[in-house]
Amino acid sequence: MADAAADLRRRMKEQRAAIQRRFIDSRNWAAAASSAFSAALLEARSIANQTVSNRAKLSEQKQHLRKLESDLAQALSVQTSRRSKHNLMTESILKTTATNEQLTHLVTGRRATRDECMNAISIQLKDIESLESESDTNEDKNLEKALIWYNKFLGFQVVGGEGVKFMFNKIDVQSPDKECYFCVKLVEGRYTCELQVFS
Repeated sequence: MADAAADLRRRMKEQRAAIQRRFIDSRNWAAAASSAFSAALLEARSIANQTVSNRAKLSEQKQHLRKLESDLAQALSVQTSRRSKHNLMTESILKTTATNEQLTHLVTGRRATRDECMNAISIQLKDIESLESESDTNEDKNLEKALIWYNKFLGFQVVGGEGVKFMFNKIDVQSPDKECYFCVKLVEGRYTCELQVFS
């Protein structure tokens, strides 16, 4: 973004220098035309004083003067037009510069806001991860406590093999050898449960 802004300023500086050169050239050209007009006017007066009778030459000089006047008027018109264009371009450059500065401030502000949001989100994610880790630890502890309790008072145990067998051998206090279990199996994509109250 900084490179683009620097490039824009450089191009505007080059355009401003080119406009100033054209303005100076136009002013020099107008000055030369004005000087030529003054010289022609002096020449016409000298000829008029010397050859009053030569009306043909006087008429030619008048036509020449009219042409010079027309050229001068045209030069002044061109100079005025170029000056107007110069003013318009200067105004446009100033507006463009102001707009570019506003956009730069806006982008900077939005980047700062984005960074603040990203920082806040990062902090919240860390807090959530910490809470999840703490929750998982608590759940593991609670599950372990429950398994110990079931094993101690009901003789709970899990036996692997063909399916998973959940066994209880302390349900009947008078007959501790009796077992109660249920077995969960996965058969053809479906779970089945086999229950045996006592064995």
